[in-house]
Amino acid sequence: PTLADSAHLYRMECQHCHGTEGGGDGSTAHFLKPRPRDFRLGVYKWTALAAPARPRREDLRRTLHDGVNGTSMPSFARLSEAQVEGLVDYVRLLSLRGEVELRMAATFESDGEWEEDAAQAEHEAVWSRWQQAEGKVLAYEGAVPPSTPESIARGAQLYNDATKGNCSSCHGVDGRGDGPAAWKIDARGERVPAYLDAWGDPILPRNLRLGIWRGGDRPIDLWRRIANG
Repeated sequence: PTLADSAHLYRMECQHCHGTEGGGDGSTAHFLKPRPRDFRLGVYKWTALAAPARPRREDLRRTLHDGVNGTSMPSFARLSEAQVEGLVDYVRLLSLRGEVELRMAATFESDGEWEEDAAQAEHEAVWSRWQQAEGKVLAYEGAVPPSTPESIARGAQLYNDATKGNCSSCHGVDGRGDGPAAWKIDARGERVPAYLDAWGDPILPRNLRLGIWRGGDRPIDLWRRIANG
């Protein structure tokens, strides 16, 4: 499809959540939890890449096709392959344009002016990051080890060891997402999430007992989340 076709499809399917410029600020965004992704920062969670990196087309394609379990991001498997590829193009455009604009705004705020070729220079700098994606794939070499009582016991040890995985500090001993490090007491004396994500939203540790895996439930998906965050 042409970029105009994809822009129209984005307005029909995505804009009400992700916003006109991809800022995650569409008309329904304020009613959703977690909030829709702001594409303009160039930050993407569900990729097969070592962070920080811009996603491959394949990463964006998979998110569009599968959706994100446990969120309001649906699967768009009902669309044709061409339509999905067109949405990938348009999301990349919004992300690229948004990041260039944010970088230029930051430059103007600090310097009070732009160089004559500032827009082109920022575009090339941002686009070069997208071109590096294929070289940052995080892959597991070799056969996946079988699950055994011994490997599970070893995992439990790492999960609870404060000097190793230390997963229980956030996810809790029972995996309910209620570990002590995930929370703090604010100025009003209320218990609130201790950390914010890259978009400024509270981070709530996954309740592992629910079996909802936003980035995919294949062994390689879980391995990448643990290995790369």
